[in-house]
Amino acid sequence: MNDSNDTSISSSNTTVSAITRADVEFSLSFQFWFLLSCEIVSLPCYVFVILYLLFKKNQRQAIHNHAILVLLIMSFFIVLFDYSWIVDSNLRGEVWLASPAFCQIWLLIDFGFYSASTIVLA
Repeated sequence: MNDSNDTSISSSNTTVSAITRADVEFSLSFQFWFLLSCEIVSLPCYVFVILYLLFKKNQRQAIHNHAILVLLIMSFFIVLFDYSWIVDSNLRGEVWLASPAFCQIWLLIDFGFYSASTIVLA
């Protein structure tokens, strides 16, 4: 029996069912706590690696570490702000500060830092 969301292909002996998004959704509270725990663990790691590259003279002077340092700093801001706001918005169901200025800053961090990270990585 097929639901309207279920896509299946049948042949003589085999049936292949496509998994829809509704089949694998988690509750909003689980998503919040899972993403929050991952974020809490990742932020000290970012800080440790950034400080290591900044305060070790031989690491700081190595030219190949400059691009890595820029990528780490941009990724740190993405995790610190963008992911936090996404997690909070998913939990509340709305943006906590829905002003045009806040949305512009969020767009800058979201699209600007992601695009800049791609360019630096290339």
